[in-house]
Amino acid sequence: MLPAIPGIIFNDPQPESTPINLWIPLDEVSFGVNHASIGADLGSPKRIDTIKLVGNLSEKGGKTIFAGNTLAFYTSPDNKTYSRYTGPAHAETKTKDTDNYVILCLTIKDLTINTRYLKIVCTANFDPSHRTFSEKLWRMISVSEPKQ
Repeated sequence: MLPAIPGIIFNDPQPESTPINLWIPLDEVSFGVNHASIGADLGSPKRIDTIKLVGNLSEKGGKTIFAGNTLAFYTSPDNKTYSRYTGPAHAETKTKDTDNYVILCLTIKDLTINTRYLKIVCTANFDPSHRTFSEKLWRMISVSEPKQ
């Protein structure tokens, strides 16, 4: 796992031109609602081949909008302008039931990203019948470099 500072944008309708503006590891955030995006500052450009998102779905049952095909990845050298990643990706989803909610772990592998700033955007339209994805921001996102 690469060291990274997690960040969030609570309103990101234009991900190509909106910088990540909150780098404080908040207690808990929701991802996928109201055009929120999450991201990471890797400190300097790094190669990334895996992104892992872990969070709690708000309740058992129902649908979630989180899958590999509902996420878009953006990269930036300066946190000012972002480019959408269009290369290869493979998503794996795992869930674990607890007494009150479901833990979702979404792993996106086989990426060929080289960037300092990474932004993850949920591209699905928000539907109130879908469960939200919440977690402490510093636990929600992690990135890894290719294994040698």
